[in-house]
Amino acid sequence: MDMAKKTTECPVSCETKVRSGRRMRQQAEMEFGRARSLRIHAIRMRLRAQVDLGRARALCNFAVHMRQQAQMDIARARMVRLHALRMRLQEKAS
Repeated sequence: MDMAKKTTECPVSCETKVRSGRRMRQQAEMEFGRARSLRIHAIRMRLRAQVDLGRARALCNFAVHMRQQAQMDIARARMVRLHALRMRLQEKAS
């Protein structure tokens, strides 16, 4: 009976409390949605950074491999040049 009296005595304040509660719930849901979308964005950015890091590592490894190949090619060219010089010297000597 006391509850019935309270609701009949102050219907405006009860409605106001209900509206306020609904607004607060809606705001909380919106903030939760924003937090969720920010979390998803952060996860996507972290994954993208990991992919970019993987690509950078692959490119770095490829650059190291190409440098090693270039050094081997230079060494071969020197050997061929030395061989050609030796052959010329042998031709001149004979």
